[in-house]
Amino acid sequence: MKNLTRPGGHAPQGTPDTNPLFKLPARRYVRNVGKINSLIASAITCLVFIVLCPTGMVRAEEAPGAPPAQLALPLNRGICIDRQVHSIPPTPDRITRADDVRVVRTIGFEFVKLIFNPVVFKSGDGLDTSHMAYFDQIVNYGVAEKLPVVVCIHPEWKYKEQVLGNPVEFSSFLGFMKALSAHIAAQWTCEQVALQLMTEPPPASTNSSDWNYWGTLQRRLWQTARAELPKHTLILSGDTGGSIEGLQHATPVDDDNVLYSFTFYEPNLFAWQGDAGSPLMHCLKGIPFHSGPETLAKLPGILAGVPPELQGEVKRRVEEYASQRWNRDKVAARIAKLDTWRRA
Repeated sequence: MKNLTRPGGHAPQGTPDTNPLFKLPARRYVRNVGKINSLIASAITCLVFIVLCPTGMVRAEEAPGAPPAQLALPLNRGICIDRQVHSIPPTPDRITRADDVRVVRTIGFEFVKLIFNPVVFKSGDGLDTSHMAYFDQIVNYGVAEKLPVVVCIHPEWKYKEQVLGNPVEFSSFLGFMKALSAHIAAQWTCEQVALQLMTEPPPASTNSSDWNYWGTLQRRLWQTARAELPKHTLILSGDTGGSIEGLQHATPVDDDNVLYSFTFYEPNLFAWQGDAGSPLMHCLKGIPFHSGPETLAKLPGILAGVPPELQGEVKRRVEEYASQRWNRDKVAARIAKLDTWRRA
């Protein structure tokens, strides 16, 4: 099977200890999608789900356009090619190629998610037009394969904190989103492309009267994109890293052509084992799912590949993982919280 993501993908947002993984895009019920950090022989595949939020909680006249009464681009089973670029041209290990997207289609996925770092494509309050050829090229790989594309705006964590923590920076980012949305509208139909406004936003203010309350910030992002993309599906989320808890506190918008996403990397020790971005996680392998007392029987084999100076910490974490008794039902119970939110 061809590598969709090579070593050297973007650094995870937060850490394996603090940031949940598991992403969500969907409709009026939960759907399976996939995100692969590295597709090698025994890669870990993280499921992605999407849930359509209940509407009617924001007045319809707040929407700057007249979006369709249903999703323009339903998303079922998809996969993310997780190669965040930091320069144009990208370094060879970050380039997305036509063959990568073709593999996504040929192995049976129904859409592809491509991530874009705004630092590379933003200039002032608009687009760096000299860099947009790469953007267009890789989106068109999906179009050529008749594979819908989710354009995901995926800044680095510090950049997101800067944008969401400074009103001048946020205003500039809105200008970028306006220009990018207009660019998408001019290039691709609503059956070809959906736009995810910002993946894994960091915690914003919890005070609804503050300028940077997440419900206020996200509504401004949505209004900006929707004004340029009246028919395209938009993907929103909660803050706190796009977590389940962040989405539970998100304020839905009155828009039937919107999906809400969450990020879920639980259980972290299992999901992040082998991650090259963490010296401790990088040396881990063989941690099973489910977890329970039987997990401790595998501890000697797990520790065999761990440097002596890290063995104490790894032993502690494996013991903690075993005591948490992760299984299918526990994962389902975590995700079920969003079904309650969806029905509220």
